[in-house]
Amino acid sequence: MGAAVGWAYSNRLLAPAYDEIFSAVRIAELHPVQTLSYYMLPNNHILFNLVNNLVAHPFEDKVITGRLLSFVGYAGSLLLAGNWFRRQSLSYISAGALVMVLATQLPAWGFSAQSRGYALQLLAGWGAYTSLVRYGPHGNPKQLYLHALANIAGYALLPSYLYFHAAIVAFAAVTQLRSGRVDHRVWKAQLITAVFVFLFYLPALCFSGMHAFSENRYVTAAFPSVEAFGPSFLADVKYYIAYGFSFIGGEHHKLHYLVFTLPVVLLFSRRNHVRETGLFYFLIWGVFFLLVLFMKRFPFNRNLIIHYSVGLAIIIYSFYLMLGYALAAIRCKWLTAPITAALSFVIAWQFARVFNKDVHHLIYGNNINDLDMQNAKSINQLEKRASIAFSEESFYWFYHCRKQGFRSSRCPEGNEKYFVKRVGEPMPDIYQKYSLFGVYPDDYEVYLNPASNDGQTSRIKMNW
Repeated sequence: MGAAVGWAYSNRLLAPAYDEIFSAVRIAELHPVQTLSYYMLPNNHILFNLVNNLVAHPFEDKVITGRLLSFVGYAGSLLLAGNWFRRQSLSYISAGALVMVLATQLPAWGFSAQSRGYALQLLAGWGAYTSLVRYGPHGNPKQLYLHALANIAGYALLPSYLYFHAAIVAFAAVTQLRSGRVDHRVWKAQLITAVFVFLFYLPALCFSGMHAFSENRYVTAAFPSVEAFGPSFLADVKYYIAYGFSFIGGEHHKLHYLVFTLPVVLLFSRRNHVRETGLFYFLIWGVFFLLVLFMKRFPFNRNLIIHYSVGLAIIIYSFYLMLGYALAAIRCKWLTAPITAALSFVIAWQFARVFNKDVHHLIYGNNINDLDMQNAKSINQLEKRASIAFSEESFYWFYHCRKQGFRSSRCPEGNEKYFVKRVGEPMPDIYQKYSLFGVYPDDYEVYLNPASNDGQTSRIKMNW
């Protein structure tokens, strides 16, 4: 119920962003074979778009159906997190309170109502981690099948799952080295993951080419050497840490670094599973930073949604254990649950304040709601239910015009009443005779068919 309320609020607060609409209109509405084989950036969320294509096929608005899919990922990840807390011997009250903190964390809450694959990838990440942990004590092979399935889904949703899976592989290697025993079943699960991920991406490799994966500007090195990357790396590390704490106290608060390293206390526990929890925490971040140095480029912070959620869970679990030990020393351990609940409420409230105040800029880098309102006003100046054709880059207007009942053409014929394109796009030959009707926010141009004779031939220059 809480996840539904959080999703509904996020969905209401955030208008559809460009990437959401691009993903829905240009990919999820294609033939499923094209959706599976068309690898483009930044919306390379192939499995998400494919599921949105197949499951929501009867529905025209793939943005809202995609947001509903993200709700499934958001709610599912919180359920798995709650189950993980319970398996750490937390009471229902304490586990529920800590899940509330995870639910209001900026990355998880912000992308819970995004029509993109991040929330489902968060579910996959939690599934991969918890299934591996549950496999450990008794060696239940069923958990490894779930683990492999979660890994496959994580990669199929976004290739950046590599940042998390690499930590899982490192964790398996380190724990087996410590125990002196090689568990072949764990490595078999990783091999199964690799085979099925390759098969899933094979259509995209064949039709889009290897260069689409390896030579795009989001993965190629941003600096010529690690030495040149160093100053930028250190500055960005501070930002990425603050993002995980929803920027409470600002971007460079010293408390962030103290809290970030808090799980070091887990490494000194007498219980093996607690020490392994601390080990996993430092591996997910250590492996990530090593990969960043190797690639000489940081990914988008949203690509670390699993790191932020699992990492925060381990941080607050560390604090819970410290609180329990302190209260036990003064024979007041019964206060652990109520104090945990109270502190969790305070943290969640602070997260929610940041979210409500500045989520647009923290998620998108701009206020998409203002742009949405401006474009709605612009579209209202056009003749209702008129026929409109759109260029390749004007998918944002296509989506909104179609929702408002315009006869929106995906295959332009050259006889529509209006033609919409972005500034700088070439004018198609069949629209050369159209006259400029208006220039609108975010560099959209609307052209009018000269054959129209309905009193709307005046040219409008909108200054925004």
